Amino acid sequence: MLSVQVQVLFFAHARDITGIGSLEVELKDRATICDLKNVLIRTYPDLGSIESKLAVALNEEYVVGEATLKNGDEVALIPPVSGG
Repeated sequence: MLSVQVQVLFFAHARDITGIGSLEVELKDRATICDLKNVLIRTYPDLGSIESKLAVALNEEYVVGEATLKNGDEVALIPPVSGG
């Protein structure tokens, strides 16, 4: 079975939840952003509480859940930022 390796970057509250800034994840070939989120939520269940609010950037461009991942892609998970 073919697979892809992607680098995941966690920012703000997503970083707080996971306790890490980045992680390399192996997924099945033709996996999507949705597939990646599902894997991450299984590993870090508290991500589920902010999943619907996360902005996702694939190789520095914002994307939606059905974007297909390729080997070597970089995915950033960016929660909403608030403050004043």
